[in-house]
Amino acid sequence: MKKEILRIQNLNMPYQERRRYHWVSMILFEGECTAFRGLSFSGKDALVKFLTLRSPCNVEELGLFIDSERILTQRALEEKIYRIAPRSHALRGWTCAEYIALTGSGWILMGRQKKALLQKAQDMADSLGLRLDVRRTLRELSEKEMRLAEIARACMLNARVLVVEDELEGLPEEDIQDLASTLRMTAKKRHLTVIINVNSSAVSAALADHYVIFRDGKIVKKCKKTEIASGQQLEAYMLGPMTDSRRSYETQLTAVHGGYGNERAEQRGDILYRMRSFSCDGYALKQIKGSSLVRQNGPLLDISFLSSGVTALLALNEKLRVSLFMSLSGREMDEQTYCVIGNRQMRSDEYLKFVESRVVSVMHLGSREELFGYMSVGENLVLPSIRKISFSDYLFSSGRLAHAVDPDTAIEGEMSAPVKESDVNSRIAVTLERWYLYNPKVMVMLEPFERCDLYGVSIVRSYIRKLADRGACVILIMSREEYTEDISDDVLRFS
Repeated sequence: MKKEILRIQNLNMPYQERRRYHWVSMILFEGECTAFRGLSFSGKDALVKFLTLRSPCNVEELGLFIDSERILTQRALEEKIYRIAPRSHALRGWTCAEYIALTGSGWILMGRQKKALLQKAQDMADSLGLRLDVRRTLRELSEKEMRLAEIARACMLNARVLVVEDELEGLPEEDIQDLASTLRMTAKKRHLTVIINVNSSAVSAALADHYVIFRDGKIVKKCKKTEIASGQQLEAYMLGPMTDSRRSYETQLTAVHGGYGNERAEQRGDILYRMRSFSCDGYALKQIKGSSLVRQNGPLLDISFLSSGVTALLALNEKLRVSLFMSLSGREMDEQTYCVIGNRQMRSDEYLKFVESRVVSVMHLGSREELFGYMSVGENLVLPSIRKISFSDYLFSSGRLAHAVDPDTAIEGEMSAPVKESDVNSRIAVTLERWYLYNPKVMVMLEPFERCDLYGVSIVRSYIRKLADRGACVILIMSREEYTEDISDDVLRFS
């Protein structure tokens, strides 16, 4: 019989403004990998933040038991739960052994201590069956090896609950499957339980054996992954009564704009945007779908984008993804790289020319970085178009300008509400509606689905349709093709 690791008993408390848990209870057992599924405001994200002490709470109210022992203090919770998430580059100079085994701070290690630390870390990696040379520095590790080091560190700290909040960007499918096997093996060997809380449906499906599905502060389904027969069934559990109204936002756009297939494909043909002499850093570009105009001459790449088209550029390497985004958006580029729209050539240090030519970009869709938090939703919407009206008109009429926005949007709440009070889906909708109103010719997006729950995905996909149907060129820079397979006209992969 499996041992109970984590028990949450009758959780009944607020987790967001006007939202609360309703007697949430669950038991997670040793050797199991469980994915929390649900929309961003369903309660799943807030619960994980409470468990990992990233949101303030009274620990006693959580009703937590770990290894049948009641958890009453933050320190006790911190000792039992370890979170795996993308790390900053601050520790890249550390060795893997130091990261795994050096659990204290302020140590100055001498020769014998360093050898002992190295042996301790290597023994832990070997005991877990991890192929990891702990003598290497963190900056030398591959994306997969960095995740293995995280697992070894969690076990070194004797964590009882491992929380994975990592979208595994930069990992190919075979590495994700290997990591899933490693997580399951580790959970069984160390008699711990694993919680998966990610937005990617593909990553959740790969890593998890069980699902706990949240909706409006309640658990509506606990089951093995294999009991969910289809994506539509999972969607029904997650959306519940909102399924029809929220799905209609996506489907009505397809009906109004004539679908997303052959009809729009016939509108394409004119080259709208070009990037020239981009350094591929040793990578080769391969056409997966469509017929983009690409020419690669050694390390330099020329690529052209057509109007009314959606192009997905896939790159597992994070540095390459960011470089592509920075160059295509005009934010930063090498001296030899330049972009052309119409007859206008734009080089480095000419970012304003890109915006004036209606080449716009979004880097952190859904975050607060893309919006002005203390301004209202309506003010954020009309701000990029300020040059279209006089300053006096904006000053005296900004409150009424927001009401000119098409009411058929995914924006929820009052236009006069400050953006800082909005949730992630509202921020996604406001950001995309703002640029839609600006009527761009080119939209460049870096990992647009990174922060999206199921509803957020539908919002992003809908705006991609709207922009492309209106003649814009939409460029998506991603690590995976997930959510874009059916809306991309061209798919190109760097390998």
